[in-house]
Amino acid sequence: MLTALLMQVVLILLNAVFAGSEIALLSANENRMKVLANRGNKRALALQKLKETSTGYLATIQIGVSLAGLLSGAFAADSLSGYLVDALVTAGITISAGTLKTISTLLITLILSFCMLVFGELVPKKVALRYADSLALAVAIPLRWLSLATYPFVALLTFTTNLVLRLFGIRKGDADQTMTEEDIRLMVDAGSDSGIIEDDEQEMIHNIFDFNDSPISELMTHRSDIVAIPETASMSEVFHLANDGHYSRFPVYRDSIDNIIGIVHIKDLFTFYGHDEESFDLTSIIRPPYFVPFSKLADDLFREMKKTKTHMAIILDEYGGTLGLVTMEDLIEHVMGRIYDEHDEEELVIQAQEDGSYLISGIVPIYEVNEELGLALPEDEYETIGGFLVGLLGRIPSGSEDVEDVIYRNLTFHVEKVEDKRIEILRLYISRSATKRKEGTAQEETTDGE
Repeated sequence: MLTALLMQVVLILLNAVFAGSEIALLSANENRMKVLANRGNKRALALQKLKETSTGYLATIQIGVSLAGLLSGAFAADSLSGYLVDALVTAGITISAGTLKTISTLLITLILSFCMLVFGELVPKKVALRYADSLALAVAIPLRWLSLATYPFVALLTFTTNLVLRLFGIRKGDADQTMTEEDIRLMVDAGSDSGIIEDDEQEMIHNIFDFNDSPISELMTHRSDIVAIPETASMSEVFHLANDGHYSRFPVYRDSIDNIIGIVHIKDLFTFYGHDEESFDLTSIIRPPYFVPFSKLADDLFREMKKTKTHMAIILDEYGGTLGLVTMEDLIEHVMGRIYDEHDEEELVIQAQEDGSYLISGIVPIYEVNEELGLALPEDEYETIGGFLVGLLGRIPSGSEDVEDVIYRNLTFHVEKVEDKRIEILRLYISRSATKRKEGTAQEETTDGE
């Protein structure tokens, strides 16, 4: 009996070695292993050879695990069940020998399976995850020799596997999984949840992926917010605007903002510093404007501006008019987050208030409000929350004092500030309980009141 028990212990340990080796090889730090291999570390070099034929070493490990499990079960059923039957008979159990044999085999199988799972699978895999690099280096050379010794059998298994896969329409190489963008996002989110990745790092990584798909119309400064200079402006007017605008570059237009003829850099204005008004010629120092269509993606524009050393691009709509402008800083901020300099004031975007309401800038995109507050406002017809509220009102407000509260589902909108026929700031109240009031515009409510 002692020999049979020792055999089981040896087979469980053998299974543990193979199971732990598999996890260690898959989890080892590849960059560290490459550095060690470049330094001439023999174990790291052997590990690299194994990695080059991942199917081979995985098949070798699987052969070892399978053989250990099969031999363990065979020896246990054949040798240990007899001892258990004798023990049960000695204990005075008076049932048929066949039944005792069946019960003994079942008990031995359950006990062995438990020991194999705990000591042959779970424990070694946990240990291998914790010490992946060290264990991978330790088993690399033995596994390398074992792979060479079992190569004919492994080749047969690989050929048979590929043949079966081909029957299902899967050719060699098709079964290999490629990491997708969604996989990386899920890994980043999991890393953030576990504390490995900081929240700002998580946001930055997501922003990088979004950057590839973001149209520049989502990042631009709208034409109504552009600070531009007419080509006929006097020297004092330009210097005054440059001093108050806190910008380093200004578009220069002829007749209207839809006809931008150049970009002036504030440092070029020093050419006329100390000169009289009559000698000032703004068009002599402007630089050619860089025009791009509104449909261009942020990532493409960033590459173009970086290549051409351009810091400001004018966005044109489908009719050739000026839709807005984008600076290199805008593109970088989309990935890195808001960058403030000594002249910038912190902008209101979405601010939670003590009374439970939210102050929101009218130019905030609807999708951003939905993401931040967990809402489901429609994003098809309007881009900004201010435009959405104008749609609910059915008119352009002339001032905040003449605009009543607007009810939409369980949301109450209140206009706080109107400027240049635009809603600059609004206040949003969210009722988390379902409201019984019907959706409607303020115009319809006014009609009902009359």
